[in-house]
Formats: sequence, structure tokens, C-alpha cells
Amino acid sequence: MVTLTESRTEVVEALAAAGLKAAEYVAETVSPPLAVVVPGEPYVSTPAGSVPFGHYQINLSVLLIAGKGTNKATAEWIDTAVLTVIDALDDTDFDLTEVSQPGQVQLNGSTYLGVVLSIVLTARLG
Repeated sequence: MVTLTESRTEVVEALAAAGLKAAEYVAETVSPPLAVVVPGEPYVSTPAGSVPFGHYQINLSVLLIAGKGTNKATAEWIDTAVLTVIDALDDTDFDLTEVSQPGQVQLNGSTYLGVVLSIVLTARLG
């Protein structure tokens, strides 16, 4: 069994081990470049298909927030960071479901250039 907090922490630890600066919540101040793991929409849902009774789908979003720089440099950082997240999640039970188009990401009332990766984990909650 896993808790919701443990699921976010597992992702953050995998991303940090892969070399990304990562956080499991949106801090009061944000210092990009950064990966922030937040609840997805919906946060918890009933999984599709055949899964054991009592298991749920935990939906998380990984917000990749680029630092300041030229358009070329930030685009390259985003591309590299997306691949880093994909590789880091290979060693976890999380599945990548979607990567958004790079664009504006809102955090604490500020707008950043970034991308959102949607990931899921099917597990028993406890």
C-alpha cells in the first residue's frame, strides 16, 4: 500500500537521482529550472481495465519549469528534461500518459515556460 504523499516523494527521488532539481509541492518561492510533482486531475480515479479490488489510479503531473535564457537554450533544456523524466520513470511503477506542448505554466501567480508530463500509478492506497 502507498500513500499519496509517498507516491509524489517516489517520483521526486527518481528525478533527483537522474540529476533534476525536483520538489514534491509548489513552494512559496520557485527557483527554475525545476521539476515540481503535483496532483493531477483527477488526483485519484478508478483505473480502466482489470486490476485487483481496492486499487486506484493515482494521477500526478510533473511540471518542468525552464530557467531564464534564450528561446533556444530553454527549448533544449525542456527537451532534455523531458527525456530525463522518461528515463527516470523507467525504474518506477509509474507510467507516462502524456507530455504537453511547451508553453506557459502558472505557479504562485507567476508564468514560466515549461511543459507538463502526466503520469499514473495504479496501487492500493493506505
